[in-house]
Amino acid sequence: MSNILKLKNLLLLFIFLPVLTPAQSWFDNRSGITEYNKGEYEDAQKKFQKARKKIPDDPSVTLNISSTLYKQEIYNEAGDEIIKSLRKNPEITDSSLYSSLYYNLGNSFFKQESLGQAIEFYKSAVRLNSNDLDAKYNLELLLKIAQQQQQNQRQNQQQEQQKEGNQQQQQQNKRQDQQNQDQPEQQQAQNQQQEQQQQQEGAMSKEDAERLMDAFRRQEQEMIYGQSQQQERKTGGSKYRNQRDW
Repeated sequence: MSNILKLKNLLLLFIFLPVLTPAQSWFDNRSGITEYNKGEYEDAQKKFQKARKKIPDDPSVTLNISSTLYKQEIYNEAGDEIIKSLRKNPEITDSSLYSSLYYNLGNSFFKQESLGQAIEFYKSAVRLNSNDLDAKYNLELLLKIAQQQQQNQRQNQQQEQQKEGNQQQQQQNKRQDQQNQDQPEQQQAQNQQQEQQQQQEGAMSKEDAERLMDAFRRQEQEMIYGQSQQQERKTGGSKYRNQRDW
């Protein structure tokens, strides 16, 4: 709400000069307005407070005290003064005066960056006095500011969502890159495991080797025996033959 300082001169304040009794109250209030117009806001406040001691329930004096506090940039106390007066005087006896009270209340809350409450107070001021162009202007101004803030908020939310989406995409890409890097290593490890398994399956144990040698020796012996049998059959079944013919 920093741009609001440029419109400070448009947030007008009302100074009321009511017909007060007794005469001293009128004089104190008049003296306060004189000091206010000279820019002596603290002295003006004292004069208005002195007048209020004689007429404590008069909303117009409260309005003037609130105006001096506002000029001193004591915005919270400026608003509190009006709120207290409205609680003491809830019945609207003068629509123009009460419109001014709500108008100054809107100014005070606006300076405290309570935009929503300030808008409602300006609406009340316009309802009580539809001819108050300053109240209408400030109301339209704050409605535009509120709309702009909502748009900015939506844009910020969209930007945050987009940022989160980008971060998630980056993380996903990072995980994919890591998987791509790990895949050759995993494949190599898997190949090594398969080779080891094949080697283990193809490896011959000591017992298997002995059994194989025994079978080979048996086959060799059987082959030799078979060859010797064939040789005997060829030579007549004996190495020595009897030549005598009895």
